[in-house]
Amino acid sequence: MPLQNIYDDPVFFEGYSRIRGQEVNANVLFEQPALMSLLPDLHGKTVLDLGCGMGGHCAEYVRRGAERVVGIDISEKMLEAARQKNADPRIEYLLMPMEEIGRLNGGFDVVTSSLALHYVEDFKGLTSSVHRLLKAGGVFVFSQEHPLSTCFSGGERWTRDAEGRKLYANISNYSVDGERESTWFVDGVKKYHRTFSSIINTLVDAGLTVTRILEPIPDAAMLARYPEERDSLHKPLFMLVRAERPLAERIIAACGNDCSACPRYTAHPYEKTEEELRHTAELWMRIGYRDHVATNQEISCSGCRPENWCRYRVVKCCEDRGIKTCAECAEYPCGNMRECFQVTMSFEPACRAACTEEEYERLRKAFFEKEKNLNSLRGRRG
Repeated sequence: MPLQNIYDDPVFFEGYSRIRGQEVNANVLFEQPALMSLLPDLHGKTVLDLGCGMGGHCAEYVRRGAERVVGIDISEKMLEAARQKNADPRIEYLLMPMEEIGRLNGGFDVVTSSLALHYVEDFKGLTSSVHRLLKAGGVFVFSQEHPLSTCFSGGERWTRDAEGRKLYANISNYSVDGERESTWFVDGVKKYHRTFSSIINTLVDAGLTVTRILEPIPDAAMLARYPEERDSLHKPLFMLVRAERPLAERIIAACGNDCSACPRYTAHPYEKTEEELRHTAELWMRIGYRDHVATNQEISCSGCRPENWCRYRVVKCCEDRGIKTCAECAEYPCGNMRECFQVTMSFEPACRAACTEEEYERLRKAFFEKEKNLNSLRGRRG
């Protein structure tokens, strides 16, 4: 089946450009803020934008610190506008349908898509490709038309009272996945409806973990300024999803630290970019772990060894006893480890105060769940 390229239709492109050129539209009010709120820190990251359009999001990712951005689109008109309006040495624009991203090489930290996936028929194939293209721990953030909108297949969209006021939105064939055809600037625009469960289960089946779903609606302040947006209280216009490719495996150190979550850990497949290591070095000084910004070589870690300095000599102790972690020790938890847990947790308030929410969450998983991780390992041993 030929892939749809409606955006190169001159009439459609003109109408779409006119709407997106308006200072206030639904994308600006709802979709864009919601999508940006779901993104991780982009400093030093590589980003793939599916259906990049005129490149506005690609340019924003660079402004947010992305090291490299690849934007793909099926529309030559869109890419021409992107190269004119949003060119940057760190951005590469490619003429490519989303259905063919399997041809790309992997290694992306973040994959995004803004209001494009409802044009894709093979959502299962696309999500499988996204999973392959993401690094372990990578993030997939996308927006699409809300399923309560994509399900509609004809007739009157609203039920109204005698004065013509909208009472509620009409829903039809919600439970039937598949193609819908509508008129938007031109006749015959094809979109693909999927129920909530179809969307979420397809992501899960692809090996992704759904961590957040948003359905943005207007608040009181927005309604006071834009009363016409009250329609969204009946039926949100957009749905946004954040999903993540899980880390390849958790690597629990002898003391209970989760190395796979540690921003310093650089052993395969958890390699870090130079920018990521610089950010970690700055974070370590901000928290108070270091009194200076360490070099990337100093801050990087490929795992604890007996010869490494450790206040509690945990790795050396485990080596002497012929065990991998303290969870295997008959004396666990010994006085040494109780002190280790207590001192580690004493740093938690400073980390919470100095870190962004995302930074803190990563440090929590890496360092502040030592006891929990060791207890879990001990429980598995019976």
